[in-house]
Amino acid sequence: MWSKPFDLLLKLLPFHGIIHLENQGSAFAITYPPDLINEDMELHFLEVPKFQKKPVSEMTSVERWLAYFSNKLDAKEMEELAMNEAAIQTALDAAAIFMQNRQERLDYLNREMAIMDYESDKDAWIEEGKAEGEKTADRRTAMRMLAKNKSIDEILELVDLTRDEVEQLCQNKK
Repeated sequence: MWSKPFDLLLKLLPFHGIIHLENQGSAFAITYPPDLINEDMELHFLEVPKFQKKPVSEMTSVERWLAYFSNKLDAKEMEELAMNEAAIQTALDAAAIFMQNRQERLDYLNREMAIMDYESDKDAWIEEGKAEGEKTADRRTAMRMLAKNKSIDEILELVDLTRDEVEQLCQNKK
């Protein structure tokens, strides 16, 4: 999802790297020596599995979002979390509406399955293309060997074709 705008940025700006911003945890910025390209843009990486549960009242805003995504809170803690962070309450409300709308859930699941099917099919298409490419290369090799009057047995030792396929190529050559 984010790769397209980022790719465009990389092509337009000859930046020199991504630097770690000290005292910001896992926040990074793109640089063009000697300055940041944009002081308003940072990349933040939130490692949800590393979230350590603690009282909601002691959490920072980022920790509250980590708690929301981690599924480590019980219903009471989640309610407290939503009371302390309005945006999380909005997210919980949207999720509740989503879960109540059967058609919306089905549409979402169908979209996800279509994406998974496409990705699965894409892998199969790639493998099929590779196999067809190898078969074409074997046919070309066999044709070159036939042009040099090599025997079918010699050809079969070097290519992954059946005897019938080589004999068919031999007949097509004539």
